[in-house]
Amino acid sequence: MRKNIFRALFQITLFIILFSACKNPLTANKTEKETATYEVHHRREKIDGSFDESEEEIQILTGYVGDMTNAQPLTTTLYNGFVPQYVWQKVIKKEKKVKLKDLDREEEAQTDEESQTEEENAPNAEDEEITIRTVVIIEYYRIKYKYTFKDRNSVIGEIEGKYQEPVPQELPLPPLREDAFFEAWEPSVPETFESNITFNAVWRSSDADYLVLHRKQNINNDEYTTFDEETKTAPANRTTNAEAKNLTGFTAKPITQRTIAEDGSTVVSVYYDRNVYTLTFNTAGGSEVEAVQGKYQATVPSITAPQKQGYTFNGWSPQLAETFQDNVEYTAQWLAATNTPYKVEYYLQKLDLTGYDKDDEETFYGTSNATTTVEAKSYTGFTAKDINQTSINVDGSSLVKVYYDRNSYTIKFMNEDEVYRTHTNLRYGANLPNPGTPTRTGYTFNAWSPALTETVTTQTEYIAQWTPRTDTEYTVRALLQRTDHSGYEVRAVLNQHLTGTTGELTNAGPVDVDGYVARMDFEQLPIAGDGSTVIDIYYDIAD
Repeated sequence: MRKNIFRALFQITLFIILFSACKNPLTANKTEKETATYEVHHRREKIDGSFDESEEEIQILTGYVGDMTNAQPLTTTLYNGFVPQYVWQKVIKKEKKVKLKDLDREEEAQTDEESQTEEENAPNAEDEEITIRTVVIIEYYRIKYKYTFKDRNSVIGEIEGKYQEPVPQELPLPPLREDAFFEAWEPSVPETFESNITFNAVWRSSDADYLVLHRKQNINNDEYTTFDEETKTAPANRTTNAEAKNLTGFTAKPITQRTIAEDGSTVVSVYYDRNVYTLTFNTAGGSEVEAVQGKYQATVPSITAPQKQGYTFNGWSPQLAETFQDNVEYTAQWLAATNTPYKVEYYLQKLDLTGYDKDDEETFYGTSNATTTVEAKSYTGFTAKDINQTSINVDGSSLVKVYYDRNSYTIKFMNEDEVYRTHTNLRYGANLPNPGTPTRTGYTFNAWSPALTETVTTQTEYIAQWTPRTDTEYTVRALLQRTDHSGYEVRAVLNQHLTGTTGELTNAGPVDVDGYVARMDFEQLPIAGDGSTVIDIYYDIAD
């Protein structure tokens, strides 16, 4: 307390000195005022009456140099239970920054008149800077509260303490009574002083029994049947404390508590209504099934099975209960039908390649929502394109189209071992080009093999068929031995120009030449169709 008085006197004296030193406002320099920061330290009293500076809250405010500070007490919840002292404002001084090594010992000590703040990131202790500001200190004293204890409206004791000071272990007790027992203070006494509170003595009279009946609602009507009972004991003339049981499928109704009769005749009934549950049905795309409701444990009525095109109903998930047990959503389970129809159409490419014409259609059967397994059937002269399979719709509307491109063929016409005509990229069904009539020396054209068709049907090589001519010429030369026996020379006048059938052997024979004898070692040769066949017969000089 003495410390506070001396501090207050010091602050008043300092204020008078500073105020007298201020310039007269009428003669003051009218230049713009300089601003400076100042600190307000908020210190809360500890329970032992001291003030801990380490727990104080510091505000940094701004004002004009030479003006008075404007420090105000804080009103946050942190200061509930505290009352601030009178605030002594101060003249705001300029801030000063001084290095530690330049301070005198008196300036190094922290006082209540100035604040010294070290600048962050100083390179070393001697170079650290201290910011000296004007400081206003506001002290907050703990409020004293009174706890008053009453028995039947008469005060039997009081205790006092500072805010949050622990309440003594020994509390006032009311005088003893013969007709009841002291039970407790109401409300319960806190462990610390928080506000002014009055506590009233609670007395317990002699005990008496009362009966609690637990009654369930019937399934088939709204009447109730007792399923359990219990006897409780409590002070007479007090209110019963019957409690509902936690029963699955039931909800307890509000309990009408009663005053406990001393003769034990009090009865309290606890009623339990059966919960009403709803069963809903998710048919997963099937026909609608209406929800049903019923009391807990009531029999679930017969549920009509839903219908779904392309599927067979396969029960509910979870399995349908026989009685109502809870709110449940059941989901229909379906088996896909295996006889769901779908159509397949077959399209053949037009001869002019401008599109496709439908040729046929068929109906197949498969499993609903499965993928079709269409296979291309065979068409002579056509090749099926890749088939786009599809899902089998349950309504039988699925359609698969199979497209066939016309095959492309090469047609060759051969004359002996040589190509007479070649036609490429001829489409199946196109008109077969007219090859014309080939020629062959020594032969007469007969036909093509195989026989020509009107249209292109496959890759084909046609071979010309020929009939040998019977008037194909060949020459039989006569070579007479020279008189000096040095060799033979042709006597053109003796040559024979004969005809025969092309390809057959010649029928050459010698002619009679005076003085010569024909050698018979000549060989008959096949008659070439171009008439180039020559048979040489040698004639020796007769001896």
